[in-house]
Amino acid sequence: MRKKIFMSALAAASLFFNVNVFAQESREEEPDVDIDIPAKDPVKPFKSPEVASLNRDNVADAYPFISGDGLRLYYSSSHNASFSNLYISERKSIKEPFGEARLLCPSYETGYYCATFTADEQTMYLGKSGHIYVARRSSINATFGEPELVEGLPGGFIFAPAISPNGEELVLVTDSNPDDLAHFKMTSYKRATPADGFAIPPTEYKEPGTGQFSKDGLQYYLSVYTQMNKSVILRGSRTSLKEQFTNWEELKLGPAGVSVAGQPTVNADGTILLFISSPNNSWNGDDLVYATDFDRNDFAKNANVIPGEKVTPAAAVMIQAKLYPNPAVHSVTFELVAEPGAEYTLWLVDMNGRRVKQQRIVARRSIINLEGLTSGIYIYELRDDTGKLVAGGKLVRTQ
Repeated sequence: MRKKIFMSALAAASLFFNVNVFAQESREEEPDVDIDIPAKDPVKPFKSPEVASLNRDNVADAYPFISGDGLRLYYSSSHNASFSNLYISERKSIKEPFGEARLLCPSYETGYYCATFTADEQTMYLGKSGHIYVARRSSINATFGEPELVEGLPGGFIFAPAISPNGEELVLVTDSNPDDLAHFKMTSYKRATPADGFAIPPTEYKEPGTGQFSKDGLQYYLSVYTQMNKSVILRGSRTSLKEQFTNWEELKLGPAGVSVAGQPTVNADGTILLFISSPNNSWNGDDLVYATDFDRNDFAKNANVIPGEKVTPAAAVMIQAKLYPNPAVHSVTFELVAEPGAEYTLWLVDMNGRRVKQQRIVARRSIINLEGLTSGIYIYELRDDTGKLVAGGKLVRTQ
């Protein structure tokens, strides 16, 4: 598997990073992307229209990070004949594809990659030559300052940082323990101290790799392998920022045989997921994949189209609603901002796509009883009598 190959050649990789030249013949020197596809089962690359202009043939386009509003995409790419540079692509609406990419930090030397950001996108953690650096800026439109080495991290080769939205937790992949993740508390923006071990997924999974926090810090999206060496993405959840992640669930990302499941990142409401796919299982084959409605649809059945209704703010603006408390134990209040002009049906859908509860909404405020539902994450959907989706979001049920 690529992660093990990568870890076994750290000395060669260090030299490779220092000269900043991508040697295509040196597969061991590629950064981790957590993908494993049998050679006997070739697959076609994804053609996600939202990122089609960013993916280039025989070029690594990897380590995505999407902003909370879904309008900015940061990623690493080798398309200037270097090992890697940091890029940003923007769009004006989530209904549009991402525009032409540009260098995020033109003054940086090549070799920086795998950037992760706090919620305000003003603090960035990134990797280079087996070390983790941090850079800051004064506003989202300002230029990042020069990277500073993060203090307090372990020796050896470390990479693929994930910073929590509030900047207080840092998760890393290390060569010293490939079967676990390194977890740190940040005592300052550039000083880390070891924290309790990261709550790795159940025993049916192995080799946890690249991941990212959700934008509220209550979920973690993680690349792992199954015991059958299939690369998948898991999502863990927690009810407070002081707890560890539990309730790990495997996301539905397409039919068997499709090369998926590295480096996940999500927007604020969890309705847009980006990850990387590598049909030829190599760094230069990495492409960005953009997915919506991934909890309920095998979206990759058509490589050129991602079907499924998008439960996004753009789809929900017809009806403004809120659901509270969230997370909830026994019941929640579903409240429409304005008096309803019609009757609606509220559905709760579990992570397997099953509709587990429905309730008619005829008043501005309704109480939804959660008794009988197991702990976990649910999608709520408000639909009119024609079946049209008019509002939606996530609900976390706890015991």
